[in-house]
Amino acid sequence: MHGLIALSALYYAQTHDAQHDEFALISSQYQVIDLQAFTVKLQDVNEGSFEPYIFLATFLFIISITMHIAHSFMLVQGIKGRLAFKPVEAFPQAGPLGPLFGYTMPLLVGHAGPFQRRLDQLFELTRELDLTLEAMNAQSSCLLAIESLKTTCTACATDQSATRGRRMWLWPVSLPSFFVDLISNHHHVALVILAHYTTFTRPFEHKQRMNKGRSSKMMTAVETALDEHWKPWIAWPKKLLVEHINVDDMDL
Repeated sequence: MHGLIALSALYYAQTHDAQHDEFALISSQYQVIDLQAFTVKLQDVNEGSFEPYIFLATFLFIISITMHIAHSFMLVQGIKGRLAFKPVEAFPQAGPLGPLFGYTMPLLVGHAGPFQRRLDQLFELTRELDLTLEAMNAQSSCLLAIESLKTTCTACATDQSATRGRRMWLWPVSLPSFFVDLISNHHHVALVILAHYTTFTRPFEHKQRMNKGRSSKMMTAVETALDEHWKPWIAWPKKLLVEHINVDDMDL
């Protein structure tokens, strides 16, 4: 119920400018309440409650990503775990989750441009992190996050269908949980990588929908959490956002 109230209040805020601030605050309050309980409740999903829980969790992730980035990504990790309970292929295409989990044809990877070259620079930054004996550590998880971002960028750039925007969710869904923890702890390289993701998602925002301004809000959150020493690393993606430049239209 808290999640439905949060969704309803946010939609009302987006469609009624005069009362935007009031209902955005109401939505934020109910998001906090629901997010605190919902991640735990995902552990108790059964056959009868599976689809409603996952359906609501997906929307909560989308609307909460600008205000509770790390927590919303943790929610995605919970969704991923629950999908093991019922394979994606088991969802009826005519059901409410059909458009979200329908089969998507793979694309050939051959895209190259300034954004991909910029991500190569992030690879070099990440390789400067200290190595540890653990298989999953700050360096390995950041490298995986960058590689996934490259793949997601290529998928969106190559796909010319009307639904290509949904491919941008490939990145948060594919993130290792260790990387999500790095974001939560304000790790500088993880935040820099997240800043580059925001520039890539901006073209898929819609001025009349709940994702309006999502990229700019995420960038603001990154800039606030990042130490001054590392802010030059987000100057390039921030310029893309502020000036509404496509990721492949500005040289490095």
